[in-house]
Amino acid sequence: MGDRRDILSELPIRMYEWMPRLASEGFVGADAIFACLGPALEIFSRYARVERANGDVVTLKEYLEHVWAAVSKEALKDLSPLLESGALSHRTFFSPGESIPGRPE
Repeated sequence: MGDRRDILSELPIRMYEWMPRLASEGFVGADAIFACLGPALEIFSRYARVERANGDVVTLKEYLEHVWAAVSKEALKDLSPLLESGALSHRTFFSPGESIPGRPE
């Protein structure tokens, strides 16, 4: 039986390790994001059952929500300097007319 806390604490570490590895092998963007699913699922699938501290079962659907959050967070780290400098805003992601500063159109 797997413990939810242990699995969720390992997940960001695994994404942190895999994203640069994938990039170094030429996997970027959506390819890298989807390639992270295998390593993330390996953590969960070690166990026949994953539970919370109170004994409730953690479903694969719930775990995948955490996977997408961890992958997204790791993938967006490259944009952090632009966000912190103000050169990029949260609206950029929702406004097709805006471009990312420093990137060719």
